[in-house]
This record gives sequence, structure tokens and C-alpha cells, in this order.
Amino acid sequence: MYRLVLLNALPLNMFGLEEGEWIELIIERISIEKLKRFVSEASEIACFVRHRATVELLSRILGVELKPSAKLYRYRPGDRIVVVSLRTPIRGQEVEEVKLEDFEIYLVKPV
Repeated sequence: MYRLVLLNALPLNMFGLEEGEWIELIIERISIEKLKRFVSEASEIACFVRHRATVELLSRILGVELKPSAKLYRYRPGDRIVVVSLRTPIRGQEVEEVKLEDFEIYLVKPV
């Protein structure tokens, strides 16, 4: 069991690195089916996605209640990090309606 963390981007400050420290990441594009499996295996789901339409769609598709959040995420060893991002975000505009086809989903694995 693990904490599944949903993000809309990859904030590098989540690792809290000091000067001279480094981290390697493996980034894998995944399907919604794989994300559903992660949800079913997770002991906790932490949503750090602010965009309401994205959170509402994910809640419906994944069958879990998620709430939008603007909180900052801090990495904890053992977290399973998934980034759900719009394929073509429109800068400076709030997109009101999204479809599953609008998303790219990535698993981020620190090594």
C-alpha cells in the first residue's frame, strides 16, 4: 500500500533539495486503466490539483471523491506520484470543461 499523489505538473521544489544535491527521475506515460489500478491499491489518495474541472472528471472516472487543492506537495519516500496534465493548456485562461482525451497521464518515479 502507498500514498497516491495526484499533481497537475511536476514541481521540482517538492523534493526539498539543498545545493549540490540531486535526484534522478523516471517518467512513464500511463493509461487511465493503470491509474485506476493505482487508485484501487492505494491506502491514501492525496490530490494537489487546483483545476476544478480536472478534479471533477478524475473523480467520476476513478470512482473516488477528490477535492481541488492549491496546497504545496512535499515528496515522501514511498509516494506514488502521478501527473495529470492537459495536452494543450491555454495559458491565462481557466478551462471550464475537459474530457479524458484532453489529458496526458505520467507516473514519476524517483530512483
